[in-house]
Amino acid sequence: MFKLWRPVLILIFFNGYGFAQKANFKRALKYSDLYRHFNGNSLGVYPHFINKGDKFWYSFRTDEGWNYYLVDPANKSKEYLFNKDRITEQLTFETGELCNRNTLKLENIKFLNNDKIFTFEYKKGHYVYDRSKHRLTKRKTVVGRLKFPSYAEVSPDSNWMVYALNHNLYLQKSGDTLKIRLTEDGERYYSYASEGGEQKTSPVKWVV
Repeated sequence: MFKLWRPVLILIFFNGYGFAQKANFKRALKYSDLYRHFNGNSLGVYPHFINKGDKFWYSFRTDEGWNYYLVDPANKSKEYLFNKDRITEQLTFETGELCNRNTLKLENIKFLNNDKIFTFEYKKGHYVYDRSKHRLTKRKTVVGRLKFPSYAEVSPDSNWMVYALNHNLYLQKSGDTLKIRLTEDGERYYSYASEGGEQKTSPVKWVV
C-alpha cells in the first residue's frame, strides 16, 4: 500500500510547484489604504442622518468617481441616492457645460422634510432634486442685487427665508427689508438659533 501512495504524493507535489502563481503586487497595491489615499479615494464611510431619523446618506469615492447612497436600517436596504445618468444630463442642460458622471461631485447636500427632496450645490449653482420624480430644479439664490444670507433657511420657491435673530425666529420675503417676528420667548440658553448666537441658522425646515 505504501508503494501505491508514493507516486500520488510526488505528483501532487510537482503539480503544486509547477502551477504556483507569482504575487501581483501592483494589483494588491490598488486596494491598499495608501493607494486610495494618494488617489483621492475614500477610506471610510461617514453617515449623514436625515432629519434626525434613522435613515442616512453617504458618499464614497472610487476610481470611477463619487457615488451617493441612501440607507434605511429599518428595512435593511441601500440604494443610490439619485440616478447619475439623469442628474448629469439635467445639470448639463442647466449649466450649459458637459457634466461628466465620473467627475460629478455634489456639495452641501441638505434634505427637506423627508427623504425624497434634497438641495445641493454644484459649480456655484444651487439646485433642488426630487428623488421620486428624478426632477432637477435650479434654485434662485439672487434676487435683484441681494444674495441670501448664509444663515437663512430659504423656502423651496426662493420667495421667503427664515432665520434666528436675537434668539427669536424671523420671516422675511426675498428682496424685502421687512422682518416678520414669529416668536417672542427666545432668550439666552433658550434660543431658537442653532448655536444660540445673536444671528444664526435656525433648525427650521420648510414643508413641501
